[in-house]
Amino acid sequence: MLDFYLTKRIISLGEHRVERVLSDGANIACWGNFSGVAKNGRNLSIRFADVYRIREGRIDLRRTFFDSPAI
Repeated sequence: MLDFYLTKRIISLGEHRVERVLSDGANIACWGNFSGVAKNGRNLSIRFADVYRIREGRIDLRRTFFDSPAI
């Protein structure tokens, strides 16, 4: 995880604005917009959706989906 954030992630800084969260208890979905700046200085703005699964009080699975090629 540390390697991803230090060497692979292209985002320098940004903000997620969550529009909606749905849950049935163990499964959670949320979506919204991310805006920020890439490490190369390019402005970013992209829609996202995250899906989570909770087991024994912890996040067991997380998947992120973007409406265009991955950031």
